Amino acid sequence: MTGLTRRLMTAFFSLLPPVLHVVIALFLAVPLLLYPLLYFYQERLLFFPRSLLPAVKRTVEERYPHAVVRLTAADGTLLQGWLVNRSVGDHRWPLLIYWGGNAEEVSGFVLEEGSRWPGWAVMAVNYRGYGESGGQPG
Repeated sequence: MTGLTRRLMTAFFSLLPPVLHVVIALFLAVPLLLYPLLYFYQERLLFFPRSLLPAVKRTVEERYPHAVVRLTAADGTLLQGWLVNRSVGDHRWPLLIYWGGNAEEVSGFVLEEGSRWPGWAVMAVNYRGYGESGGQPG
């Protein structure tokens, strides 16, 4: 900084009331403190894993016996879901695959939507950390 620029800045800031100094400092400090917090807590702010309630599990198993599906991901994580309206004999039905949305455990989808797709097999799988799927979301 040149001497003239420094003198102009000093003169400008000396004219500002002390309250404005605090406002400017907060205006600069809040983002500098907030952004690192958002970065380190982003997964907690974005993902809301839900576990499978025993009563819901029992209801799905009663309505759709032998519907549990377990898939192993490439990294070895076990993903759990349901397969309903399976193909029978030589007849093959098209397959609708549903991955639950954020904060959703897919058993409710199976109970509500499983029978609404006649002529289709429906497979609903939980993301990592949701329902009985292993791992962590993210």
